[in-house]
Amino acid sequence: MSQTFECVAISLVDGVLSGTLKRRAANASAPLLELLARGEVVAVADPQPIESETDHFSFRFEVPGKVLTDGVLTLIVRAEGASEGLASVPVAVGEALDGDILAELDLLRAELDMLKKAFRQNLGVGRF
Repeated sequence: MSQTFECVAISLVDGVLSGTLKRRAANASAPLLELLARGEVVAVADPQPIESETDHFSFRFEVPGKVLTDGVLTLIVRAEGASEGLASVPVAVGEALDGDILAELDLLRAELDMLKKAFRQNLGVGRF
C-alpha cells in the first residue's frame, strides 16, 4: 500500500480530518482507510476519486470528540489493516499544554545557544 499510494495533502479543520491520496501504481484501487488514535481505530473512510485530478482520491474523517482530550495526540491515517501509516497529524489540546510547550521551547532555545557557542569556540567564528 505505501508504495501504491501516498498522502499528498492533509488537514484538520473543525473536527474533520481530510486529505488527498495520489495513486503511484496504475489501476490500483484506493483501499478503505482507517484513522487511528492511541493505537485504536476511531473512524473509517472510503476514498473517492477526484475528477479534476487523475490518480488522486480525496478522503474525509469525522474525528470523534471523545479522542480529543488534554495532552498531545497523534492521529494516523493508514490503509485498512496495514502496519504502517500513510500520514500522521499531531494534535495538542488543552490549557495544561501551555506550560509544557513553553518549557520545551525554552529548552530548545538553551540547546541552540549551547550549539552556537560550541561552534564559535571550535571554528573561531564571530556571531551567527
